[in-house]
Amino acid sequence: MQGVCLFQRAFVERVEEELVAGLRAFQPAGIWLDYLTYAGWFETPDPDLQQSCFCPGCIAAFREATGIDAASPREILARHAGAWTRHKCERIAAFAARYAALIRAHLPGCVVGAYMCPWTPDEFDGALGRIFAQDYALLAPAIDIFTPLIYARKSGRPADWGRRFLAEAPAFVPAGRPVQLILDALDFPASLEAIAASPRPSWGVQMFGGARVFGDPDQARDFRAAVDQIRERLAASPA
Repeated sequence: MQGVCLFQRAFVERVEEELVAGLRAFQPAGIWLDYLTYAGWFETPDPDLQQSCFCPGCIAAFREATGIDAASPREILARHAGAWTRHKCERIAAFAARYAALIRAHLPGCVVGAYMCPWTPDEFDGALGRIFAQDYALLAPAIDIFTPLIYARKSGRPADWGRRFLAEAPAFVPAGRPVQLILDALDFPASLEAIAASPRPSWGVQMFGGARVFGDPDQARDFRAAVDQIRERLAASPA
């Protein structure tokens, strides 16, 4: 999937204008930042992971930020891959900080969440940072809640993927930053039942495509029962 280059300033400015307009019009209790990454697609068992963006503006920004004299993608990836990854992660974190500051300036009590690539930092040769430029530690000052997209069937993962993610999260999610999973209705009810039984609870849960679940009385009842179980585990877990 192709993204928008961070040097498309007209697009970025329009996003900020629409964000502020939405804050004023709706005054939400929480806002989740979506696609706050470099370009890529992870909702597939076999992702096509390509580096980006190497336009003149992005390369100039890299050279200015790092002091590294490299002018081509080949040279950057061959000799300065670590610095390139760090630079991309810092750029995404800077956008998160800017958006969070706008939100909090207009609505001081508004919760700021971020949808995350659902991989651990080591998966796919470090693609969470290397490709998508999402670094939990760098994002944490701006983000209150992290929400990885646990879409099991689409990603070729087992139904208990969310439970496994919750178990591994303390190794890379900074302390004090809750993890609130978003599940796919295509995986209902197995994925929700798995995280409801997790010893380490999700800080609540979201459901992508949930209208199908909530519109069915039996499925809605099962959803409420699982959410009640998650709440009980949260109440019993250490603060």
